[in-house]
Amino acid sequence: MQSSLLWRQRLSRPGRTISAQMNFNAGANKHDRSLEALNRFFHDIITEEFILQNNYQDNLSRSMGANLSYTEPLGNRRFLELNYRVTVNRNEVDQQVFDLVEGEEVVNEYLTNIYNNTHLYHRGGFNAMINRDMYNVTFGAYVQGTSLKGELLTHNEKISERFVNILPLARFNYQFSSFQRLFINYETTVQEPRMQQLQPIVDNRDPLNIYVGNPDLEPAYRNRLTMRYNSFNPVSSFGFFVFSTVDYVKDAITNAVYVNENMVRTITPVNTQSNLNLTGNVNVNFGLSAISSRIMLGSRITRTQSTNILNELSQRITNNMINGNIRYNFRPGDHLETHLTASVNWQLTEYEFSALEQAYLNQTYGVESSWRFLDHYHVNAGFRYMVYQGRSSDFDQKLPLLEMGFSRRFLKNNSGELRLSAYNLLNQDLGVSQRVDVNFLEQQVTNSLGRYFLLSFTYSLNRQLNVMDGFGRGPGMRIHR
Repeated sequence: MQSSLLWRQRLSRPGRTISAQMNFNAGANKHDRSLEALNRFFHDIITEEFILQNNYQDNLSRSMGANLSYTEPLGNRRFLELNYRVTVNRNEVDQQVFDLVEGEEVVNEYLTNIYNNTHLYHRGGFNAMINRDMYNVTFGAYVQGTSLKGELLTHNEKISERFVNILPLARFNYQFSSFQRLFINYETTVQEPRMQQLQPIVDNRDPLNIYVGNPDLEPAYRNRLTMRYNSFNPVSSFGFFVFSTVDYVKDAITNAVYVNENMVRTITPVNTQSNLNLTGNVNVNFGLSAISSRIMLGSRITRTQSTNILNELSQRITNNMINGNIRYNFRPGDHLETHLTASVNWQLTEYEFSALEQAYLNQTYGVESSWRFLDHYHVNAGFRYMVYQGRSSDFDQKLPLLEMGFSRRFLKNNSGELRLSAYNLLNQDLGVSQRVDVNFLEQQVTNSLGRYFLLSFTYSLNRQLNVMDGFGRGPGMRIHR
C-alpha cells in the first residue's frame, strides 16, 4: 500500500514558489521455506553433513516521509532553492527456524531471529542556479544525518548507529546549438549499511555459503563525476556521442570471505579503503545515402580497482575491459533490410600479490536480413558466429547459430500473424559463456536445446494504431496462442 500528497504554491514574486510532499508506504510479506541439504566433505575420511530445516518468516515494513522545498529568485535569472527532507523507515522481522528431528520440529535458537529496526533520515541544504541562453550552472551542498536503531529481541542485543555527512554537488550544462550539448555533473552520495549487514546473526540458507553481519560497519562515501557530450548534424546525418564517469568510493563496503578446510565460505561485510571505477563510451554513426546505408561504431572502456579479502588476506584487484562493436545497416527500400554486426569484448584481471592474470576474449559476428513482399508475407534469416577464448587457459569454443522465419499477416487491418520460426538450424547443442570476477574465472560449456521449430499466432487488438507496419512490430496489445 502506498499513498502520497503534493502541494505547490506560487507566491507573490515571480519565480518564488513553495512546495511540500508527503508519502506513506506499508507492506507485509510471509515466507515459508524448507531446507534439505546433504554435503559430503572429502578428506582422508569422507564425512557427511545433513541439514533438514523449516524456516518461517514474517516481514512488516512501513515508511513515512515529508519533503519541503522553497525557491527564491535572486534576479538576473538566478535562483536559490532550499530543501529539507525527513524519512522514517520501520521494519519488523520474525524469523522462526526449526530443525526436523524424527519428524518433529525443534527450535533452532542459533538461527531463530526476531528483530526490528528504525531508520531515521534527515537531509537539508541548498542549490544555487544560474540560467543563461547558452548554459546553466547549479551548485549546492546538503547535510545528511542518519540514525539507525535496532533491537535483536531473540538475542537481547541492541544496535544504535548515527552518521552525519556533508554532500556537495555541481552541474554545468552548455548548449552549443539545438543539436550539440555538453553536460558535466558532480555529486556525492552515502551508502549506509543495511540492518542485515549490521546484525551479527548467522544466515545459513545456503549451508556452503554462510552470511554473518558486522555491527562495526561504517557508511560508504561516493564521489561521482559524469561528463556527457552529444552532437548530431541533421543535414549530413552524422552523430557523435561521448560519455564518461569517474566513481571514487571511500570506506567502500565489500564482502570478506573465509574458506575453511571443508570449502565452506563464511561471508561478512567490511569496510575497505577505497574503490575506483573509470568508464568511457564513444559512439559514432553516419549515413551513406548514396548506397542507402548507415554505419554505427561504438567502444566502451572500463577500469575498476577494488579490494578483495580472502582468509584475512587483503589485496587490490584491477579489472580492465575493452568492448568494441560495429553495425552496418543496408535498407534500399521499405521492404528489404540487412544488418552486419561485429562485437569484440576483451577483459583482463590483475592481482596485487600474484603474477597470475585472468584474461579472456569474446567475439560475435552476425548477419541479419528481412524481406517483406506481396504486402502480407515476411521472411527473415539471421546467422551468428561466436568465439570464446581464454587467454590464460586453453579454453577455445566456437559456436555458429542459424535462424530463419516465415510469416503471413491476415484478418482486418492485418491484425493477425501466423509465423513459422526455425531455431538453431545447424543443431549446435552447446551453450558457452565465460566471465571474470574479483577472485575467479568462470568458463561454462553446458548442454542446450538443439534444432527446433515454433509455430505461433499473434493477434493485435489495436493494429490500426500501429504506425510501424514495416519491420518493427510497433505498439499494441497482443494475444499469443
